Amino acid sequence: MRIQLDEIRELMSRPTAVQPLMHRPDKVCGREVARINEKQVLYAIAKFGHLRTSEIGRFVWPNASHAQQMAQRTCNRLLKAGYLLNRRNALGGVSYVLTRPGAGWLSLNGIPARHTLELSSVGGATFIHRTLGTRYLIEQASDTVSVAGEYEVARRALPFSIDKLVQRLQKMPDGVVWRNEKDGRVAVDWVEVENASKPRSEIAKVLGVAQCAGVLIDPGANAYLKRLVVVFDGQLNHGERLRKTAREIWCNTSQDKKYLYTGAVSLVAASITAPLVWQGAHESKLLIAKNERP
Repeated sequence: MRIQLDEIRELMSRPTAVQPLMHRPDKVCGREVARINEKQVLYAIAKFGHLRTSEIGRFVWPNASHAQQMAQRTCNRLLKAGYLLNRRNALGGVSYVLTRPGAGWLSLNGIPARHTLELSSVGGATFIHRTLGTRYLIEQASDTVSVAGEYEVARRALPFSIDKLVQRLQKMPDGVVWRNEKDGRVAVDWVEVENASKPRSEIAKVLGVAQCAGVLIDPGANAYLKRLVVVFDGQLNHGERLRKTAREIWCNTSQDKKYLYTGAVSLVAASITAPLVWQGAHESKLLIAKNERP
C-alpha cells in the first residue's frame, strides 16, 4: 500500500522508518494515474540522484510485470516537460537526472527536492558501484523498511544522525536501511558495496563497522546499528576475501567477540548479467563458528 501525499509531508517533518511512497487512489481517471506515476518517478530520481528505467520501474511499480516499459513511457513524458534530463551513463546506456524545473515542481507539490544535474557519477568510474548499491536498496524498500542511498546519506537527509558513527569509523556508508522495531527502537543497517579488489587494510576498515553493532548511534531518535551488509557481484570472490580478512584481523579476539562481530555481517552476493541487470541475490552470514581456530 502506497502512502498519500499529505502523509508524505508529515513523514518528512519527523523521524520515521516508513518509506514515503505515494498511494494510488482506487478510482481515478487516466490522466490522474499518469500524474501520480510522474510524481513517483520524479520522487525516485530526486531520492537516489540518478536512475535507469530498470531501477525506476522496480522502485515505483515493484509488482508490475512491465515495470520498465511503464517507467520508459513516464520518463519520456517528463523529458518533454523538461522535468528530467537523460544522460549517457558509464555502461553506454541512459540514466535520468532531475532538472531544476522538475525539482521545483516536486517542491511545489509538497516534496522538498533539489536538481541532480551536478552529479558526476552518471558517467564516471563509480557508476557501477553506485548503481549496484542503489538496486540493492530498492530491493529492500517497502512500507515498513526505509532506505537511503549515497546521495541522501551525503546530504544527511535521514531522520536520524549517523555523524558520530561516521567520525568514529572515519568512513561513510554506501547506503543505509532502517526499520522500526516493536520496542520503539530504530534498527539501522550500514550498507557497503564491494565492486573492485581492495587491499587488506581497506577490507579491514569495512569489517570494522561490525564492531559497532548494537551501538546507539542517535539517542534522540533511539536508533542503533544492527548490522553491516556487504553487497557485491556474486561472480567475484569478495565473500571469501572478506572471510579470510575477518579471520586475520580478529585472530587475537576472544571467541565470543569474534562470533558477535562476524554474526553482525551479512554478505549479499548479487546475480548480475550485462549490462548490470539484477537477477536476484543470495544473502549469507559472515559467521565464524565459536570453536573455529584462526
